Amino acid sequence: MTETAAQPNTVLIVEDSKVYSMMLSEFLQSKGLRCLLALSLAQARDLLSRQKVDCMLLDHHLPDGVGESLLGFMAERNLNIPVLMVTGDDAGELMQECFKHGVSDFMKKPINLELLWLKLSRFLYMHKLHHHVQAQKLELDKLLDEKHREERLARHVYEHLAENSHHSAIHHNLLSSSYFSGDLLLSRQSPSGNLLIMLVDATGHGLAAAMCILPVVSIFRAMVGKGCSLSSLAYEMNRKLFLDMPGDRFVAAVMLEIDVHRRAVHIWNGGMPEVLLLDDNGQPLQSVASSNMPLGALEAHQFDASVQSISLDGVSAIFCCSDGLLECPDDQDKWFGREDVLKLLAQNSNEALVRELESALEAHRPSKDWQDDISYCFVDIGDILSQEPPDPNAVRVSGEFVMELNLCGPQILAMDPLASLDKIMNQTSMDIELRNKAFTVCAELVTNATDHGILGVPSSLKNDADGFLVYLDKRQERAASLSEKDRLEIRFEWKPLTQEIHLSIRDSGPGYDPSKLVKANELALSGRGLALVKKICREVDCQPPGNFTKVVLS
Repeated sequence: MTETAAQPNTVLIVEDSKVYSMMLSEFLQSKGLRCLLALSLAQARDLLSRQKVDCMLLDHHLPDGVGESLLGFMAERNLNIPVLMVTGDDAGELMQECFKHGVSDFMKKPINLELLWLKLSRFLYMHKLHHHVQAQKLELDKLLDEKHREERLARHVYEHLAENSHHSAIHHNLLSSSYFSGDLLLSRQSPSGNLLIMLVDATGHGLAAAMCILPVVSIFRAMVGKGCSLSSLAYEMNRKLFLDMPGDRFVAAVMLEIDVHRRAVHIWNGGMPEVLLLDDNGQPLQSVASSNMPLGALEAHQFDASVQSISLDGVSAIFCCSDGLLECPDDQDKWFGREDVLKLLAQNSNEALVRELESALEAHRPSKDWQDDISYCFVDIGDILSQEPPDPNAVRVSGEFVMELNLCGPQILAMDPLASLDKIMNQTSMDIELRNKAFTVCAELVTNATDHGILGVPSSLKNDADGFLVYLDKRQERAASLSEKDRLEIRFEWKPLTQEIHLSIRDSGPGYDPSKLVKANELALSGRGLALVKKICREVDCQPPGNFTKVVLS
């Protein structure tokens, strides 16, 4: 044991023999300790009340009582110090009684001084260690208390922002793996009467995952309230998350728009399990698997905001969930799985499904220590379609409009023409499905004109992961050299009488020969843009030399 001279440990020697006390004191002082002497219990109580003591040598027989009676005095004042009892007796009952009252050890007279020193050294070291642990515990308790206060504040803010009352047709459940959840269900009715539903699953768990959801909540509320299309909603969320979130944080999401006027559902699935469209018996009529990257994973010009539209004829309900449900392990690491979900879907409906699914999960994992956040949602389509929808044109403006946008140099990449276009389309009487198509086609054509036409970066580079990185590097390199000679021209014309959109895009690039394009592979990482445009549009006209494209949508 090593102690500095400035702060020696203090030993209280309670012994009625002055000679014996002085002998012990001189020996212990030679070892670097500070000694206090008490010839009676009364003197010992007085010293313990006024002095800091690190260890005590306590004689059993004293003029005003027995030594162990001092232990009660110490306990009342919470004096937790090691006590070495010194006695000429070796009675077992006495030793047991003293140990019960807190004596650390015994030594029988006459005392072996070197053995005494070894025992005291050990006591003092353990006493110091105990105080160090207590100090660390107090500091830890302080930090934990501060952490809990911050978590309560953060949870209050999170719950306030995420608070959302759902349509009566939506039945859902969320089982969180921690104090904060990275899963969330949002729903809101647009001005047209369509019901938009969004189930999200952020990367990770706890507060970090919950923080990634907050931008999604604000964008969802604002854009749905303005009647924005599902495509523009996905596009804006991805853009915002990509810009504001760390590179390793994504948000998997599935978005549904129940179109009450066309009796159809528009679906965008990015990184979530398949969405199931169910018949009256709870059997899957169709499933929509993820065909997009999670929100925040790609730059805006790489992001696919196209949606899939499906008729609701024969569809009784829609079921969607996060991967925490399908990958919930039991004690043998067997997942809950798709088949378990399908079995429950066939046996239950509406509120009963939510309850039965939770009961099945608890039976599957009785400990309820969920390894991941679990969320699922059951949408009763019949309930939604049975309600009278509002007039979809109540807040829309009729009449034609033409938008022309000419961009030069760095403005080509700095501007966001898609956001401006969607804002205008939102204020017209344009059908929601046509708006989604127009947004997707415009995004594809603008990307092709910018990346391949103006910047001259070949799409073929994206055919594998390594090439994709080269593609991004070349795009960034050539973007830095844009000049006033580089131009992008967009013309968008809406004809409400014929329900047609005429869109044309011209770039200043050298163009290409459409006849030489290789047929796109649906599973490839590149070359699918023009094929998608041709599939969506009624007419596609690419004029020589290939840098001017006109399309018609209806």
